[in-house]
Amino acid sequence: MKILFKILLWLFIGLIIALLLVPFIFKGGLLIAIKDKVNEEIHAEVDFDDISLSILKAFPSVSVGLINPTIVGVDKFEGQVLFSAQDIRINTDFKSLIKSKEGINIKSINLDQPEINLIVNKDGSKNYDILKDKTDGDSESDIFGEIEHYEITDGNISYFDNQANVKAVAKNINHKGSGNFKNVIFDLKTETDIAELSVSSQGIGYLNKAHINSKLDLGVNLDNGEYLFKENNITLNDLDMALTGSIKEEKSGYDLDILISAPNNSVSSILSLIPNAYKGDFSNITSTGNSFLEGTIKGLYSSNPKSYPRLNLRANIDDGAIKYPNLSIPINDINLDVLINAA
Repeated sequence: MKILFKILLWLFIGLIIALLLVPFIFKGGLLIAIKDKVNEEIHAEVDFDDISLSILKAFPSVSVGLINPTIVGVDKFEGQVLFSAQDIRINTDFKSLIKSKEGINIKSINLDQPEINLIVNKDGSKNYDILKDKTDGDSESDIFGEIEHYEITDGNISYFDNQANVKAVAKNINHKGSGNFKNVIFDLKTETDIAELSVSSQGIGYLNKAHINSKLDLGVNLDNGEYLFKENNITLNDLDMALTGSIKEEKSGYDLDILISAPNNSVSSILSLIPNAYKGDFSNITSTGNSFLEGTIKGLYSSNPKSYPRLNLRANIDDGAIKYPNLSIPINDINLDVLINAA
């Protein structure tokens, strides 16, 4: 019995040693395979400083880390950084580790402190239009493979459309999503928190360092490029709202059919959308009165040729009053009925 116990003990120790050695044995081949595969798929320069492997961290999966990855533009965008991050952590399987030349099956992706810079030039060229042409047999599900979960930690995204004169900057993004990406049609469940979101168009600021928190379920059709809003709750500054409708990718842009509904909010929640209206904690502001916000966004958004969706938005405040914590006298008799129609 003691001999059997010793044999099993040494087999266990040998297995642990093997698991610890595997990352060092296959690291070089996987490093080359990942760089070659990614550069085959996109029209840009992809690089990273190093790769880390761990068998035990995600067992029975294999955890692969890309250290300081970057994607840098070429041609019109030569030298401009599209993407950088401190670390990308990918969970894959043993087959991908041993036979990396046959492709890599990705179970999950974690992006740590990514910086994403999206640019549209005045001629309509996009620095993020980097995917090489796919063959007729390829589908979006082939690219995403077995992904079931992804996560972004402390990310920043900037979007500058020099053709449409639209700017958007999102800072300190924490986002995670889960779905069965190996299927063409699936439900994607997401949670997002953006510390600061600023949006301007034609030099007019619409959001200034707004805070966004959301739980949003999407029905995704990868082959058709269609995204259907399902159960969701979105908080913009202090305003709670929900979206219904869909977004569909078109050759020249995005076809939007979205209904915005925010029926049960305080007066201060509506006013929180005004840029620079409040500083600090919204919960310290007391308010009374009735208010609601509703609207639609319908039509094609495209920068080339220029096309904007129709916006119909109505905000209403009836017999409202607000009181700031540092003011002894409240602001009374706030009445507002605004209808915005833009095409």
